[in-house]
Amino acid sequence: MLIKLPFPPTVNHYWGVNGKRRFVTAKGQAFRLEVLAAVNHLPKFGDERLAMTITAVMPTHRKIDLDNLLKAPLDALQHASLYNDDEQLDFIAIVRGQVEKPGWLEVTLQPSPKSHEKTNGYFSDL
Repeated sequence: MLIKLPFPPTVNHYWGVNGKRRFVTAKGQAFRLEVLAAVNHLPKFGDERLAMTITAVMPTHRKIDLDNLLKAPLDALQHASLYNDDEQLDFIAIVRGQVEKPGWLEVTLQPSPKSHEKTNGYFSDL
């Protein structure tokens, strides 16, 4: 399943902290709503084991750490009930794509291969 998502806020803009309380910020909530609209019509995976690949089409040439782009979409897809828990992800790969405004994520989500044997660093079934 291929899903096109808006470019996510970074972890620092997705989560906020007030004392010991952690919460999803206004930017994070807006991103969650956009993700919900993008996947609402798609079939759900429930508690199935999953493999995910992400191509991050960057909005600008500025330096962006790829690992900071993961948490928001994983959380938002779970919040949209596409899967029950991001713990179900056995494989996650993220690749930096070209630069094109406004930036977006191309997410491929599929059932995890039965065998977790790897070939050249990737699951052989992917």
